[in-house]
Amino acid sequence: MSDRTLQIELGQEPVSLKELAVQSIKKAIFDRKLKPENLYSDVAIAKTLGVSKTPVREALIDLASRGLLVHEPRRGFRIRRLTEEDVCSLYDYREVLEVGVVSRLVPKITLEGIEELEQILLERRKTNTGTEQMRSIMADRLFHLRLAEFCGNSFLLKAIQQVRDLCDVAGGLSLRTVGRKDEAQREHEALFEMIKRRSIKGAREAMEEHLRSTCRRVLQNL
Repeated sequence: MSDRTLQIELGQEPVSLKELAVQSIKKAIFDRKLKPENLYSDVAIAKTLGVSKTPVREALIDLASRGLLVHEPRRGFRIRRLTEEDVCSLYDYREVLEVGVVSRLVPKITLEGIEELEQILLERRKTNTGTEQMRSIMADRLFHLRLAEFCGNSFLLKAIQQVRDLCDVAGGLSLRTVGRKDEAQREHEALFEMIKRRSIKGAREAMEEHLRSTCRRVLQNL
């Protein structure tokens, strides 16, 4: 792919150039502007974004360390293509982590925490009316990470953060199924209802159903 055909826009948030590059490359991946079949160089991406090569290379290496990209030394970077085995393993791992999260979360979450989760779900519902996939992915990410933060176990939170980029890519695949946004919203609301009722069993079952449902949708769209 030539430099001229790369379609990536640099974000505007006031963070480091490396983090801006990370966010911009991720958005391009989620929007399918970068393709798994192509090989990309740090020079081409830096030229497209209009920034120097160093922060772009740092961003690409960072994303490769998270499993989102594959680095081919002296050649460039490829978008990781998820296999059926990858997806099943990823969601099996998520289930172990996130069912553990809600088991620990339910007895300790405060009323303020419940109110915040409810507000997140209200905001997430608004993303269902839009066409930009990145907004839906980020809304899902926020909900799940806040659950992990409210759980209060820093090791669980870190483990979930480490695989979250791959989860976002997989989640993007699930959204290719017609009606998946609304379906996922209902699953999140069912989970929230169990948390609000302080039902550990109900929250565990709702999280399991949500993750297994998402996994099925991802596999359908590989």
